[in-house]
Amino acid sequence: GQNNIGGVLPSELTQIPKISVIKLSENSLQGTIPTEFASLRFLVTFELANNMFSGTIPSELFTSGNVDTIEVLDFGKYCHL
Repeated sequence: GQNNIGGVLPSELTQIPKISVIKLSENSLQGTIPTEFASLRFLVTFELANNMFSGTIPSELFTSGNVDTIEVLDFGKYCHL
């Protein structure tokens, strides 16, 4: 976190084979979280707290068959509406 990353969360991250950790908390990311992140089969840590996202957290993240592998799911202060 705290890398001063701005813009939207790129769905291209979901094309990285076997990605297991995404830590992007405390940046300036905005927009919505792409539903493609629910397809990450090896994702163990997904931290996006304290950004400037809008909208809702995709329900697919909680209902996909891959949700069993996630150990850390931190959205913290997710929405700034």
